[in-house]
Formats: sequence, C-alpha cells, structure tokens
Amino acid sequence: METMSKSNNLIRSTWPKVRVELKNGKVGYLVDARGNGWKGQKRFNFREKARALKKAQEMARRYREIGAKAA
Repeated sequence: METMSKSNNLIRSTWPKVRVELKNGKVGYLVDARGNGWKGQKRFNFREKARALKKAQEMARRYREIGAKAA
C-alpha cells in the first residue's frame, strides 16, 4: 500500500489544514480543524478537493468573524 508523507499531502497549510488522504486505494480530502481554540467538530472528510477547500475557507471566515467561542 502506498503511503503519502505529511509534507507532500498538505494542500492548505493555514488553519484549518486540508490534506490529501489515500485510504483503500481511494483519494479523499481531510479538513482538519484541530487546534486554535476551535470547539466544533474537529475533522471533515470529502471526496472532492473543491468541497474540502470551500469548507476550510468557510470555517476560517466564521472563526475570524465571530471568534472561537461562538464558532
């Protein structure tokens, strides 16, 4: 089974991070919101890169606008 190193699979390096994941031979995208005081759901999985990036941008925008406690 092919493994991907963390430095090669990072698509978005700012919070929340977006990574490419390979599981069971299929490519997926992980939006990782752990850290920075985020109290909501920590990870989201997507099959499409565009949807993963859109979710990450939405989460970052909400965090900037209303803060960690309200997000």
